[in-house]
Amino acid sequence: MQIEYEQTNDTTLEEFKDILSKESESFNIPNLEDGKIEKKDLYRFYNKDSNETIGFGWFDVFEGDAFENEDDDEVEVQISLVVNQQFRGANIGSSILKTLEERILEKGIKTFTVSVRASNPKRNDVLKWFYKRGFTSHFQNEQELIKFAIDIADDVTLVKQIE
Repeated sequence: MQIEYEQTNDTTLEEFKDILSKESESFNIPNLEDGKIEKKDLYRFYNKDSNETIGFGWFDVFEGDAFENEDDDEVEVQISLVVNQQFRGANIGSSILKTLEERILEKGIKTFTVSVRASNPKRNDVLKWFYKRGFTSHFQNEQELIKFAIDIADDVTLVKQIE
């Protein structure tokens, strides 16, 4: 299967809303319910042969102290992605993540974050997935991170920096 991507339009935005409604405990998308979602960096990933949607990836850019950084000029990006259930386990998420990282690097931004919601039913698996792809936390290893995630009822943010 050859994967392509495109920036969303009104048609694919409706499909995006439909996919996310099935994953509501995993994502917090402001204005999703009232139809006012605006994502200029939202991409639809699809099978080139069948045009079937495989998933979506997007990122939000935060400047200054949005993440309580000491450097107010620092820019960070929060990455999110979702893969249609029938395509999970086929490295599609890794392809989407790689594409998003490339798009962000084109903007000159080298710090990415992901936030895994406490309400996500596959939270530990998702944390491990991102950890294996270079996202880190202040914990020494993956086991400490998962233990922390089990012990708290909060969202967990991981960071990846490209030098």
